[in-house]
Amino acid sequence: MRSFKKRVQNASPVSEDLPMPVDAAAARATFELDLNTCTVRRSDGRSLSLFREEAALLAYMLDHPHRPFSSDELIQVLEPISEGCTLPRVHSNIYRLRQNLIMFDGRLQVLPARRMSYHYSGPEIRRVTVSLLPQA
Repeated sequence: MRSFKKRVQNASPVSEDLPMPVDAAAARATFELDLNTCTVRRSDGRSLSLFREEAALLAYMLDHPHRPFSSDELIQVLEPISEGCTLPRVHSNIYRLRQNLIMFDGRLQVLPARRMSYHYSGPEIRRVTVSLLPQA
């Protein structure tokens, strides 16, 4: 018990897995999503490459920010680009997308909502290409 108390007292209050705080220049940054290259670009030159499914999910969520999307709705989004899309596949794509966005810029977040649904919360991401995805 003593060793546990010592570890808790000596533990760092900040996890090393969390993204670094956003500096002033990054706070003013604007974002673009290019669906041809599946890349999110920040105005300071940094970029994040996504898998095609992740980019499709992000683009669909950006059409209606802060609106929750059910898992079934997200399966319908992925059907045209990946055959046999299943619920576990959607959840793994959402998980990877969430992790990538937070590590790229902590303000970009896909958050879970009620009853296995998700929504985008963060600054506007401008789309620089026309998508062939079905519109929401």
